[in-house]
Amino acid sequence: MAGRNHIPPHALKLGSRPLINDPRAAAAIHRAPPPSGQAPTSSARPHHIEEHILAQRRDMQALLLDNQRLAATHVALKQELAAAQRDLRHFSATAAAVQADSESQVRDVFEQSLKTEAEARSIAGLSIELGRVRDDIQKLSSDRNELTAKLQAINGDILRARSELHHLPAIQQEIEVMNREIQRGR
Repeated sequence: MAGRNHIPPHALKLGSRPLINDPRAAAAIHRAPPPSGQAPTSSARPHHIEEHILAQRRDMQALLLDNQRLAATHVALKQELAAAQRDLRHFSATAAAVQADSESQVRDVFEQSLKTEAEARSIAGLSIELGRVRDDIQKLSSDRNELTAKLQAINGDILRARSELHHLPAIQQEIEVMNREIQRGR
């Protein structure tokens, strides 16, 4: 099939040798009937046949050249088609790779957004918990202030008790003295 449109190189060299090598075929051409409406004349006939043969040679040569151009165009188109198909396969593979990559990126972004959303929910929960902790801190601070005030009152009581405790030996002596006097008085 590859050589189907191949023209041998000698076919293009029509001027150097006759198209028909067979003498019987050449004789048959010379015996062809004259064109319609003309009577065969002996001197016009060979001249007319030669012109006819030359015209046919020109037509055949033109057809051969057209055939060569078409064959070359056909080969070029086949090559372009093969190159286009290669490019198409390459582009398809590249497009598939790009699509897979973009799907992977979209999947990664989606997973990241899910993580971010979970973190946001966690932060919202933490902010609620933080509000509770702040309330607890305020309550504990208030309780501490209250306990500090009570502690200061107790410390004041302890200081008074200590100061009274310093007076206790003197009071005990007075009580003993009074007890002795009461016993003497009895």
